[in-house]
Amino acid sequence: MPYFLRILREGRVTLDLAEGYGRCTPYLLEKAGFVVLADLSAKELEVGRDLLSNLKNVDFVRLGMLNPPFRKEIFDGIWFTQAFEYVPPDKLKGFISEVSRMLKPRGVFFGNMEGSQFGGSSRLT
Repeated sequence: MPYFLRILREGRVTLDLAEGYGRCTPYLLEKAGFVVLADLSAKELEVGRDLLSNLKNVDFVRLGMLNPPFRKEIFDGIWFTQAFEYVPPDKLKGFISEVSRMLKPRGVFFGNMEGSQFGGSSRLT
């Protein structure tokens, strides 16, 4: 998280993807101007709305991570932690293409799963 926040441009729009109730959202807001918390679970998003009700500049969106409805180059950062294990191996290339599509030029991406991590710029393909 510290490295991601250090390279994320101040006051920008960040996607917190497949984050459940948003345990990292408050930290992302330390640098981001706006965070979209997106998860497939309506229950997790409901919990997030309750837990994060004191935070401004957060939007909650229910969606599947493999088919995000966002337009091209909308996010300055995408935070995707502890969810790579849910991307089927045959869908990984398409997922990375979607992440790259959603990132603005010079956007940053962080993804990890238990025991490993990787990140990069918007030039992921």
